[in-house]
Amino acid sequence: MKGYKGSDSRLANCFKNSRDLWRTNSATKQKKIRGLEVRVRDLELSRDKWKQEAREAKQEIKRLKRQKTNDTCHSKEYIEGEYLPKEESSMSIKPRNHCYNSDTWDKFRCDKVDR
Repeated sequence: MKGYKGSDSRLANCFKNSRDLWRTNSATKQKKIRGLEVRVRDLELSRDKWKQEAREAKQEIKRLKRQKTNDTCHSKEYIEGEYLPKEESSMSIKPRNHCYNSDTWDKFRCDKVDR
């Protein structure tokens, strides 16, 4: 072989060892590439699944908000933009031996909400 120093058998042995090392490295890299391709595919599928679930959840939230708005607007307490007063609750009955006057007591009533 021209350009190389040494015997042909020794050069052939070096080339063979170099080729075997290249094949080993190449096979290792191919296995790693294949594993990464599988991982990317799995992650893409997972991401698509979660995106779809998130879209469905957003649609459900919008539907529930619309339903809540419709329920509020059509409820018995809400007529033409005004809330009707609720019935007197148990909080309107003053406890025995209370020490509040009626104005103060009205501030603590649970059913009285400023709207």
